[in-house]
Amino acid sequence: MKTTGVLALTLLVATIFTITPLMGTASTAKNAPTFYFTKDGKVIGPAAGISSPKANDIAIIFVTTPAAKVACSIQFSVAGKLVNPISPCPAKATDVEVSWTTSSAGQVITKCVWTLDGKAIAGACTVPKGATDFTFKAYKITYVYWSLNGKMLPNPYLGPKGANDVEFSFRAAPVS
Repeated sequence: MKTTGVLALTLLVATIFTITPLMGTASTAKNAPTFYFTKDGKVIGPAAGISSPKANDIAIIFVTTPAAKVACSIQFSVAGKLVNPISPCPAKATDVEVSWTTSSAGQVITKCVWTLDGKAIAGACTVPKGATDFTFKAYKITYVYWSLNGKMLPNPYLGPKGANDVEFSFRAAPVS
Protein backbone atom coordinates (compact mmCIF):
# COMPACT_ATOMS: atom_id res chain seq x y z
CA MET A 1 0.00 0.00 0.00
CA LYS A 2 2.81 2.45 0.88
CA THR A 3 4.59 1.56 -2.38
CA THR A 4 1.51 2.58 -4.38
CA GLY A 5 1.42 5.98 -2.63
CA VAL A 6 5.13 6.59 -3.29
CA LEU A 7 4.69 5.56 -6.91
CA ALA A 8 1.71 7.92 -7.34
CA LEU A 9 3.66 10.81 -5.79
CA THR A 10 6.66 10.06 -8.02
CA LEU A 11 4.44 10.07 -11.11
CA LEU A 12 2.81 13.35 -10.03
CA VAL A 13 6.20 15.07 -9.55
CA ALA A 14 7.47 13.68 -12.88
CA THR A 15 4.32 14.96 -14.62
CA ILE A 16 4.71 18.45 -13.14
CA PHE A 17 8.32 18.69 -14.33
CA THR A 18 7.32 17.41 -17.76
CA ILE A 19 4.51 19.98 -18.16
CA THR A 20 6.48 22.96 -16.84
CA PRO A 21 8.48 23.56 -20.07
CA LEU A 22 5.23 24.42 -21.86
CA MET A 23 5.18 27.68 -19.94
CA GLY A 24 7.39 30.56 -21.03
CA THR A 25 10.55 30.96 -19.03
CA ALA A 26 13.54 33.23 -18.99
CA SER A 27 15.82 31.44 -21.39
CA THR A 28 18.60 31.89 -23.87
CA ALA A 29 17.80 28.72 -25.80
CA LYS A 30 19.20 29.02 -29.32
CA ASN A 31 16.48 29.72 -31.89
CA ALA A 32 13.67 29.60 -29.32
CA PRO A 33 10.99 32.24 -29.87
CA THR A 34 11.88 34.95 -27.37
CA PHE A 35 10.38 38.31 -26.48
CA TYR A 36 11.63 41.22 -24.43
CA PHE A 37 9.59 43.89 -22.69
CA THR A 38 11.10 47.23 -23.60
CA LYS A 39 10.55 50.90 -22.89
CA ASP A 40 11.39 53.15 -25.81
CA GLY A 41 13.53 50.34 -27.26
CA LYS A 42 15.53 49.55 -24.10
CA VAL A 43 15.04 46.16 -22.45
CA ILE A 44 13.23 46.42 -19.08
CA GLY A 45 11.93 42.84 -18.84
CA PRO A 46 14.17 39.92 -17.95
CA ALA A 47 17.55 40.56 -19.62
CA ALA A 48 17.55 37.00 -20.97
CA GLY A 49 14.09 37.50 -22.47
CA ILE A 50 11.11 35.21 -22.09
CA SER A 51 11.09 32.10 -24.28
CA SER A 52 8.72 29.28 -25.04
CA PRO A 53 10.16 26.61 -27.33
CA LYS A 54 6.73 24.92 -27.61
CA ALA A 55 4.80 28.02 -28.81
CA ASN A 56 4.05 28.91 -32.42
CA ASP A 57 1.99 32.05 -31.73
CA ILE A 58 2.34 35.11 -29.53
CA ALA A 59 -0.32 37.66 -28.57
CA ILE A 60 0.33 41.14 -27.26
CA ILE A 61 -2.46 42.91 -25.39
CA PHE A 62 -1.98 46.67 -25.38
CA VAL A 63 -3.45 50.08 -24.69
CA THR A 64 -3.06 52.90 -27.15
CA THR A 65 -4.06 56.53 -27.12
CA PRO A 66 -4.12 59.22 -29.81
CA ALA A 67 -1.94 61.40 -27.56
CA ALA A 68 0.86 58.80 -27.31
CA LYS A 69 4.35 60.02 -28.22
CA VAL A 70 4.96 56.94 -30.36
CA ALA A 71 2.39 55.70 -32.87
CA CYS A 72 1.10 52.18 -32.25
CA SER A 73 2.63 49.89 -34.88
CA ILE A 74 4.39 46.65 -35.75
CA GLN A 75 7.45 46.41 -37.97
CA PHE A 76 9.04 43.16 -39.08
CA SER A 77 12.67 42.31 -39.67
CA VAL A 78 14.45 39.75 -41.76
CA ALA A 79 17.48 38.36 -39.91
CA GLY A 80 17.52 41.41 -37.61
CA LYS A 81 17.26 44.08 -40.34
CA LEU A 82 14.08 46.18 -40.21
CA VAL A 83 12.06 46.13 -43.42
CA ASN A 84 9.08 48.15 -44.56
CA PRO A 85 6.20 48.55 -44.43
CA ILE A 86 5.43 49.56 -40.87
CA SER A 87 1.87 48.43 -40.09
CA PRO A 88 0.00 50.95 -37.91
CA CYS A 89 -2.48 49.63 -35.36
CA PRO A 90 -6.11 50.04 -36.40
CA ALA A 91 -7.98 52.42 -34.09
CA LYS A 92 -10.15 49.63 -32.63
CA ALA A 93 -7.33 47.12 -32.02
CA THR A 94 -6.54 46.01 -28.47
CA ASP A 95 -4.21 43.16 -29.34
CA VAL A 96 -2.07 41.71 -32.09
CA GLU A 97 -1.42 38.05 -32.76
CA VAL A 98 1.64 36.79 -34.64
CA SER A 99 2.22 33.20 -35.79
CA TRP A 100 5.19 31.36 -37.30
CA THR A 101 6.19 28.03 -38.74
CA THR A 102 9.33 26.00 -38.39
CA SER A 103 10.95 24.29 -41.34
CA SER A 104 14.36 22.86 -42.15
CA ALA A 105 15.41 26.43 -43.01
CA GLY A 106 14.39 27.68 -39.53
CA GLN A 107 11.51 29.70 -38.09
CA VAL A 108 9.66 32.23 -40.23
CA ILE A 109 6.81 34.52 -39.23
CA THR A 110 3.81 33.77 -41.45
CA LYS A 111 0.82 35.65 -40.07
CA CYS A 112 -0.11 38.82 -38.19
CA VAL A 113 -3.69 39.68 -37.20
CA TRP A 114 -5.05 42.75 -35.44
CA THR A 115 -7.75 41.84 -32.93
CA LEU A 116 -10.28 43.46 -30.64
CA ASP A 117 -10.48 41.47 -27.42
CA GLY A 118 -9.19 38.38 -29.23
CA LYS A 119 -11.47 38.60 -32.28
CA ALA A 120 -9.95 39.44 -35.67
CA ILE A 121 -10.77 42.89 -37.08
CA ALA A 122 -10.13 44.56 -40.42
CA GLY A 123 -6.75 46.11 -40.91
CA ALA A 124 -3.66 45.01 -42.74
CA CYS A 125 -0.75 43.62 -40.84
CA THR A 126 1.79 43.03 -43.59
CA VAL A 127 4.35 40.28 -42.99
CA PRO A 128 7.27 40.49 -45.42
CA LYS A 129 8.64 37.26 -46.90
CA GLY A 130 11.28 35.70 -44.67
CA ALA A 131 10.36 37.73 -41.55
CA THR A 132 12.16 36.45 -38.46
CA ASP A 133 11.72 39.27 -35.94
CA PHE A 134 9.41 42.13 -35.08
CA THR A 135 9.20 45.29 -33.02
CA PHE A 136 5.80 46.22 -31.63
CA LYS A 137 5.14 49.68 -30.18
CA ALA A 138 2.15 51.02 -28.26
CA TYR A 139 1.33 53.39 -25.43
CA LYS A 140 1.32 50.56 -22.89
CA ILE A 141 1.88 46.79 -23.03
CA THR A 142 -0.64 45.10 -20.75
CA TYR A 143 0.03 41.37 -21.26
CA VAL A 144 1.94 39.06 -23.56
CA TYR A 145 1.08 35.41 -23.84
CA TRP A 146 2.36 32.43 -25.76
CA SER A 147 0.00 30.10 -27.56
CA LEU A 148 0.22 26.87 -29.48
CA ASN A 149 -1.99 26.59 -32.57
CA GLY A 150 -4.12 29.47 -31.26
CA LYS A 151 -4.65 28.04 -27.76
CA MET A 152 -3.21 30.14 -24.94
CA LEU A 153 -0.48 28.50 -22.89
CA PRO A 154 -0.58 29.03 -19.09
CA ASN A 155 0.65 32.13 -17.32
CA PRO A 156 0.42 35.27 -19.45
CA TYR A 157 3.13 37.82 -18.70
CA LEU A 158 2.13 41.16 -17.21
CA GLY A 159 3.94 44.06 -18.82
CA PRO A 160 6.26 45.74 -16.32
CA LYS A 161 5.67 49.39 -15.44
CA GLY A 162 6.62 51.59 -18.35
CA ALA A 163 6.66 48.82 -20.98
CA ASN A 164 5.59 50.30 -24.30
CA ASP A 165 7.36 48.00 -26.77
CA VAL A 166 7.92 44.31 -27.33
CA GLU A 167 10.92 42.98 -29.24
CA PHE A 168 10.55 39.46 -30.65
CA SER A 169 13.07 37.19 -32.33
CA PHE A 170 14.26 33.62 -32.65
CA ARG A 171 17.67 34.60 -31.30
CA ALA A 172 19.00 34.88 -27.78
CA ALA A 173 19.64 38.64 -28.09
CA PRO A 174 17.23 41.57 -28.46
CA VAL A 175 16.41 42.75 -31.97
CA SER A 176 17.32 46.39 -31.33
